[in-house]
Amino acid sequence: GVRRAAAAQHVIVRDPPNVEPDGFCPGSDPFATCTHPACTRAHPGTAELDRYIRERWPFVLPYGTYNCRRNSNNLAELSVHAIGRAIDAGIPLTDARDADNTLGDEVANFLIAHAEYIGIQRVGWDGMWWNGERGCSAMRGDPHKNHRHIEMSVEGAARRTRFFTEGPPDRSCPVVCYGHAAVAADCSFVDCAAMGQVC
Repeated sequence: GVRRAAAAQHVIVRDPPNVEPDGFCPGSDPFATCTHPACTRAHPGTAELDRYIRERWPFVLPYGTYNCRRNSNNLAELSVHAIGRAIDAGIPLTDARDADNTLGDEVANFLIAHAEYIGIQRVGWDGMWWNGERGCSAMRGDPHKNHRHIEMSVEGAARRTRFFTEGPPDRSCPVVCYGHAAVAADCSFVDCAAMGQVC
């Protein structure tokens, strides 16, 4: 299923540089604007994947790519948004003001299942990280409840992966049931527990 496909992906993770000296990013507000010399606008692959995601899933809201600032989960580093390799994909909210995971998981399932092909090093959402080198883990700090945070690998951002040389992968995911989750071939996600059922 998606978890097996995710476990088979291996993408080298390259983090942004540390914020040194601190004068480049004054204070401790992760969203304050920095003037770090490593900051660069969205790379071509980042901008292209951002467009693809919003065309493939019209409900995705454009929350942005470039922002020269600190990493909200590690204030010692620049954000991957600061170095042109990150996308925030906004997901419509539920009445509880959280992202609609039925919609958002469809996007995340597809991106993770095809991470190596596309060139994605991390996907963060709903308090969890998927990492191309280490799998899934809990997220510190900003839980990314209202959007999916997508980080491109160096190769993906530079348009050197198969996504850019051969075209988008088949728009499908492995069909799987695990626990209370069901993933369909179109990567849509159903929370069976919400319907009082077990897969």
